[in-house]
Amino acid sequence: MMSCRPGALRRGSAGAVLLAMVAISAGCTQPTGSPALAEARPVELARTAEPAAPADLRALLEARRFPVQPGDAPRTEAEPYDRSPLARGGAAGRLDPTFGTRGVTVTRVAGHPREANNLVVLKDGSIVTVGGGRRAGSDFVLVKYRCDGTVDTRFGTRGQVVTPLAEGGSGAQAVAVAPKGRLVVVGTAGLGQPNQSGFAVARYLPDGRLDPGFGTGGVVVAPIGPQRSAGASDVVVLPDGRILVAGGATDAQGNPGFAAARFLPNGRLDPGFGTGGSVIVPMPGGDAAGLALALQPKGRIVLGGTAENQGVTYFGLARLTPNGQLDRSFGNQGTTLAAFPDANINGLHDLAVDRAGRIVAVGVTGTDHPPFQFGLMRFRPDGALDPTFGGGTGMVRTAFEGTAAATGVLLRPDGRIIAVGQAWPNIALAGYLPNGDLDDRFGDHGLTITRVGQISAASAVALQFGKRLVISGVTGDASLSDAAFLVARYGLAKGPLPACCERTPTVVGLG
Repeated sequence: MMSCRPGALRRGSAGAVLLAMVAISAGCTQPTGSPALAEARPVELARTAEPAAPADLRALLEARRFPVQPGDAPRTEAEPYDRSPLARGGAAGRLDPTFGTRGVTVTRVAGHPREANNLVVLKDGSIVTVGGGRRAGSDFVLVKYRCDGTVDTRFGTRGQVVTPLAEGGSGAQAVAVAPKGRLVVVGTAGLGQPNQSGFAVARYLPDGRLDPGFGTGGVVVAPIGPQRSAGASDVVVLPDGRILVAGGATDAQGNPGFAAARFLPNGRLDPGFGTGGSVIVPMPGGDAAGLALALQPKGRIVLGGTAENQGVTYFGLARLTPNGQLDRSFGNQGTTLAAFPDANINGLHDLAVDRAGRIVAVGVTGTDHPPFQFGLMRFRPDGALDPTFGGGTGMVRTAFEGTAAATGVLLRPDGRIIAVGQAWPNIALAGYLPNGDLDDRFGDHGLTITRVGQISAASAVALQFGKRLVISGVTGDASLSDAAFLVARYGLAKGPLPACCERTPTVVGLG
């Protein structure tokens, strides 16, 4: 039986990791009187029987994609990016017209509608995006761009790589750089039996070929947990080449929880981590979706995602020791839950750790009545909400005209924060000061909206040469039936880039 719960979801695309929107669109709402958590602490919550998911929710859960909003949904309006005035490349929060075409590059991949879920910027400024198909299929799709936003045709086949995997996943979810310039990409793939899936990990050589020294022909699909029902959402490559992967998995009692696994450089599970190479962390409430991963000092591992009980969803964190054991000195015996006051819908989509070991988490918050908002929380290294952020609460909400959710976060060296995502139906960015206030020097009083096509959204953000922001995402028509990879570059800090990373803007495009 499939239930109305975010634990069945994994991060898909861009805008849309609106976990709550999926549930709401199917009529799954919070029982009245559910408490809101004002403090970051787990609570003991009783499990109750949950109704079977309606057919439309089932389809959304299986597709792991966000629903296109109805025509009368609140919208965040913006001029099309190609009609907006050109800005200087270094203007913080403004499209950089020296990248791609007026700041944006859209790439269509043959076969199916595709979307970019994550990206990495390499040392030379070049960009690798990863993703998959919106409609169906577990293929890993990679596209590489030169640092000026043009497709790097030396990579793969004319700049693109498509790696077929067993059905059961939704494309590549995250990418990281391994030693010698190799690329590690993770997601979900089938295990050869109905309703079974595992962590899928692929390693590529710098030119886009699968690395024959990893797994079987460059690919590993590892069963995680006794139920063999798992999916990977994030990855970190350790300095010694071992690969740390995070996501979600179902425990022996059938409850979805956070999960992590560590792989040796040859693709085998590392027996020195967890139990036989992997670990499942049950979250309070017994239903959770693991979506994000980051490292604290001394190799401690922070897992993040969404935890749910009785229609209320929370930002959830768990911490592991370097060898994969639950760190009970963190939060309440190893886990933390937090929700915005008066918001029964809260979902963590991404996180990062600052130099002090504090955890910055971004996602979505709201109630049964849209629009939803960007939600940010900052936690102290020990898992408690940070009272120096958000006016003493540790929490910040940012509203747009339309429904919004933050899907990616970047921490600047000076402590300022960039969050990216979607404000329906457009790309949204927000810049924050270290205390959580909007940064007036970023975009338009802290906010940037970019309209590309009829629908567009950002999935992730990275820094290029310390001076520019690069985002990945998706764009397409009103139904996203022609969804395509999107990359865009925004100004952040003043100063020129290497000459090869800037194109010459013109009034109508780029000459």
